[in-house]
Amino acid sequence: MHITVFIVISLSGCFSEWHGNAILTIYLGGGADRGAFTPDPETLKQLSYVIDFSGPATFTVGPTKPGEGSISVSVFPGNWNVTVTAKNSNGSVYAIGKATVEARAGQNVSKIITLTKLDWKIFTNIDEFDKWLKAQPSGNIYNVKLNVGDLGSKIPAEGAEYEISEVAYILRSKSDKYVNLDLSGSTFTTIGDNAFEHCLNLTGVTIPDSVTYIGQESSDSVPELKKWAVDSS
Repeated sequence: MHITVFIVISLSGCFSEWHGNAILTIYLGGGADRGAFTPDPETLKQLSYVIDFSGPATFTVGPTKPGEGSISVSVFPGNWNVTVTAKNSNGSVYAIGKATVEARAGQNVSKIITLTKLDWKIFTNIDEFDKWLKAQPSGNIYNVKLNVGDLGSKIPAEGAEYEISEVAYILRSKSDKYVNLDLSGSTFTTIGDNAFEHCLNLTGVTIPDSVTYIGQESSDSVPELKKWAVDSS
């Protein structure tokens, strides 16, 4: 499903072709009358955006404030790859889109990015999740709902003197595939120590209401888990 999201990227500023900066303004979700979103207005108000840049440099802007209409950053002249990720209020990925923008002296550039809404893949078996993720293309973000009774058997972490969960092992062994993980349908009560240690491709996680304890190392590894640990203390 594609969402009609017009994100107009305007480059302006005084700079030579290879020196100086340009001001890159991105209008989000129809801000400044630049476009329209197909979701209802209440959904649009809750969405925030993370904008990743690569090219002459690599950096990330955001997350923006929910419903924010535009954001401006200073960039060098050159070719920029821009990835815009729209997130719900709980941090889960709603949609994602990519574009390439060329910044040159004396030019104003407009670019339309169409965000693709990410569907959820549901699993009740960790092995089935493993097989499915292995077959997916690299470099994409996948929304996965994992409804299980536990995170699987503990497995020694490669090159470290601790154990990680089976789910963490799957994520770490497929680090070129990014996963937004929804565990809200699971029934376990504990997320143990090191459960998600160094799962750098875990873009977000929704925690089951049944959870009453999260290990220290786990809560330090993932922002959502760390926030839970603080809020529940």
